[in-house]
Amino acid sequence: MKKLRHFLEYFIAKVLLAFFSTLSFQMASDVGAKLSIILFSKSKRNQIARKNISYAMPELSANQIDCILTEMWDNLGRNFAELPHINKLSSEHIQKLVEISGINNISTTKKAALYFTAHLGNWEIAPKVFFDLGNPVNIVYRQANNPGLEKIIQKIRSKYVINTLPKGPDGSREVIKQLRQGNPIGMLVDQKMNDGVKIDFFGHMAMTAPAIARLAIKYQCPIIPVRVVRHNKHKFKVIVLPHMEIPDTNNRDNDIIEAMTKINLVLEEWIRDTPGQWIWMHNRWP
Repeated sequence: MKKLRHFLEYFIAKVLLAFFSTLSFQMASDVGAKLSIILFSKSKRNQIARKNISYAMPELSANQIDCILTEMWDNLGRNFAELPHINKLSSEHIQKLVEISGINNISTTKKAALYFTAHLGNWEIAPKVFFDLGNPVNIVYRQANNPGLEKIIQKIRSKYVINTLPKGPDGSREVIKQLRQGNPIGMLVDQKMNDGVKIDFFGHMAMTAPAIARLAIKYQCPIIPVRVVRHNKHKFKVIVLPHMEIPDTNNRDNDIIEAMTKINLVLEEWIRDTPGQWIWMHNRWP
């Protein structure tokens, strides 16, 4: 049954992506948004997302939550439909679609930098922008459960990143190798990690991956936040913020907790600002 489900998911994704690739970027984005809302706004995942929003932001009304949910599915549908276009976007097209702020905060030193972002806006736009600026990054990612979908995603990403490094022992060794060579690493740090550390997130303890803080402290790398915001449906703003001050005392465990607390506060600020652009159906809190 699992193999059959994976095959069906792969086949449907392959057909849809092929279809979206025949449309313009804008039209694909609009169609993807509409399909996503129709297919998923009444799904079980929608209920999980509703529960998470209520848990994280109890001050919101039912109508406000409904709006966030609709925006979330709209954004996710656009992300999927835009996927086959991203690696084909020319520098001229990127300049029309993306406003870039904080270019001077991109590290140009020989020392490796650790960039972090979240599943906000279209997070695939950030590495594409870095590639076009002549500063491609290695991406640390969680492998898709479906091997077929994994191949599709990595084939697309291979056009605008140095390497894709899967989470786990093999990926960790490659991350260390890249850092020692002075190559930049990009991470999505907003997902749950079962064997992570408990860090406050929206007023509740959430299991959080501490890898970025550990690496920054051990290898003396700057941590640079990168935010992606979708606006006017088809356009984006990529904001590269100044590097974060990370504690480095004799108490490594406390330093890691303090660093990750700062990072979670940054993520929370971004999500509160554009809550409809985050993936609320992820099981972030136990």
